[in-house]
Formats: sequence, C-alpha cells, structure tokens
Amino acid sequence: MTTQEYDTPTFNQTYQFYRYINANPASALASQFVNAIAAAQSQESPEAATAEIDSFFRNTGTYSAVSLDSFLEMAEWLFTTLPAWAGFANHCSYSVKLNGSNGVADAGKVVLNLTGGKDGDYSATYHALDGSKTPLYYQEGQLVDELAVDNPAIQLQTSFAALGLFTGDPDDAETPLSVLCGTVHGQQSLALPEESDNAGQNSTDSNQSSDLIALVLIGCNVVLFIIYAVQSYKFQKKLDDIPTLSDIQTRYQKNQEESGQLETKPETFIELQENYKTSALKLENDRTRAELIRELQAQNQAEKIIATALGTSPDLETCVRETNENCKELKKINTSDWDASNQLRLLGGKISDTTWNLAPIIDNNLNAFSKSQRQELGIENQASQEVEQQDQQTEEYRDTIEKSE
Repeated sequence: MTTQEYDTPTFNQTYQFYRYINANPASALASQFVNAIAAAQSQESPEAATAEIDSFFRNTGTYSAVSLDSFLEMAEWLFTTLPAWAGFANHCSYSVKLNGSNGVADAGKVVLNLTGGKDGDYSATYHALDGSKTPLYYQEGQLVDELAVDNPAIQLQTSFAALGLFTGDPDDAETPLSVLCGTVHGQQSLALPEESDNAGQNSTDSNQSSDLIALVLIGCNVVLFIIYAVQSYKFQKKLDDIPTLSDIQTRYQKNQEESGQLETKPETFIELQENYKTSALKLENDRTRAELIRELQAQNQAEKIIATALGTSPDLETCVRETNENCKELKKINTSDWDASNQLRLLGGKISDTTWNLAPIIDNNLNAFSKSQRQELGIENQASQEVEQQDQQTEEYRDTIEKSE
C-alpha cells in the first residue's frame, strides 16, 4: 500500500472500520462483524464465505466500500508498516508510562520519524530518561529492540483504544486513539501520543494502569481473532499458520516472571486468549437470546389462550410441541460458544415458523375470543375491523334488498 492510495474511499473506510472495532471490541458494530464471520463459517466454499462478509460491509452504509480483501490488506499493512501509527505525519512521539511497584512513572518516549521511501518508511527509537537511545524494529505489529531473541527487553504492541479510557470524558468513549502497550525492561508499559497524553488524561494508579493495558490487549485480541478467522475461510489456511497474540502473551508472562513483577495480575493476560473470543460475541448473543425468550413466552401465552377459547386441535398441538422443543433447544445454547450466533439464528427461524403457523388459527377464529383475550393476543383492533367489515357488508345487503323491492 503506497502513499497514493491513502486518499481512496476504500482505504479511508477500511482504516476507520479497523480502528473502530479495535478500539471498541464489544461494540454493536464489532459484534455484528463477528456474527457475519460466523455466518461465513457455515458457507461451503471460500468464495461464498467472502461474499457473505462483503455483503455485511455493503449493508453498513458507512463502510460500504470495504471488502474482505481490503480488510485483510489493511491488517497486513498496519502490522508491517508505521505510517498510521505515526498519524501519517513526518514525526510522532509517544509518552511511555511504566507500571512499577511504586506506581505509574514516566519512562521516556518512543519517537517515529519519516525517513523517506515510496511507501513512507519510518525509523523508531526509544528515548530513555537518562538520554540513551535504543533503535526499535517493527514486525508483526510489535516494536522490539531485538529481532533475534524470544524475549526482547522492549516489546510494545501497536493498537487502537477508546480515548475515553484515558480522558474519562463520555464524548470520547468511542473515539479511537493509537497506543503502544506491552513491557519495557520487564515492566508493564503503556504509551500514548504526546498530544493526547498532555490533553487532560486522568491520573491513574498502578492497578488502574494494569487494567487499562488489559483492556487494550483485549481489543488487540478481538481484532486478531477476526483476522485469524477470516483468513482461514478465504485462504483455507491451517489455523496454526496464522499469527495471533499467543506468542506475545507467552513472552509477557515469561518477562514478568523473570523480572519479579508477577504480582501484577498475570492471570489477566493468561486468560485473554479465551476472554477475547467472548468479549465481542457474548453480548450480542445474550441480546439475541433474550429476544427469543420473549418470543417463546408470547407463543406460549398465545397457545394457552387459543386452547381456552377453541379447545385443542391437531394444528395447535403441533405448535405447542414446537414451542416446547424450541424452549429446550434454547436452554442448551451457551452464548459464549463460537457457533452460538449460528445456533441462535437457526433457532430464531424455527420460532418464527411456529408464529407463522399460529397466525391462521387465530385469524380464522377472531370472534371466538373475548375482548380481554383479543387484547392479550394483540388482535383487538384486527377483530374490531372485521366486525366493522361484517356490519358494513350486512348494511350493503339490506340496501340491495330494499332497492330490489
């Protein structure tokens, strides 16, 4: 991706979409995207899976120029080059905060400088408080001081986070901000662009800083999980061949153990690999489940009213059996499971079919229901309209007879 491509609608929309879901992994948009990926998982071919996800983007309106291909290209570009992390400027500095035993402390800065090149090459340097400078290298979304070691002294993951996490301003809740998070010489670290760091950031204690780093890493994990999933559909790669943050988390834990900082909630990072899979999915699945429960409750109530007013019938017995089976199936669905959205979607179709089958039983016997029963069924107006139509037909019939006489 070259500088000339930065101003295209596809680039701009893809970049904004990626930033948003990275910074807001539990948002409705991120959940809908994950659901679209779940739907793509059920397709029989990579082409059909791609079409499913492309359709999701077209239907968003705001991101209609985005495609699966442009999303994957954006992910690769952000993981291998630095222009976006420098704010597309010639120079950018991140203020680094360390989370140590004595609280949060300044720890110098990371400086990105444009060095030229057709693709906008940047140099990256860590400036310590003692004046020393350490060159940094960027690969797989991480700034590190050494490429050939398993556990670099400096390892900072690039990511986007909600600005409101740092300012406390509700208006900033969904505004993406570029951040660096990880470890510097064995200590938890978080770095913000200097202009953001100086613009009313809330002061945080050590525990709050640790929680913020955990939240940022959850956002990283959600995006990487999405990339991990869509690559497997499109290219049918083995999942083990697709990079995730598991190595980063392993390095982090090892680094913490070696530096004696293990007391700073390492379990948060150990559990992230599982937590990120549910953070964006479970919220949407729980909402869908609640809607299905309400539909089943309404069906059950309607079936009781019909049985009271009309007695039993083969059609009603079929609907009752379907409602009971659907209730049992819903209870078995774990909303944290990866395929829960698919299960809920299929069950929702079954519940809608039962509602459809109940409709003619009610419509064909409107006058058999009392006023209170019609109110409970939500058909009071429908029944009244039918009575009015019958009265009108009777009046017209009388007029016809009188005229004929």
